[in-house]
Amino acid sequence: GTNDGLKKELQEIRLLFQRKSQNQGVTFMAA
Repeated sequence: GTNDGLKKELQEIRLLFQRKSQNQGVTFMAA
């Protein structure tokens, strides 16, 4: 359902932020 789709999108966005933070040398902790 749409709920599963939202969860997938949130996971992808979280990974993108983690990669950006790693590139900037900043540790990013997501709940």
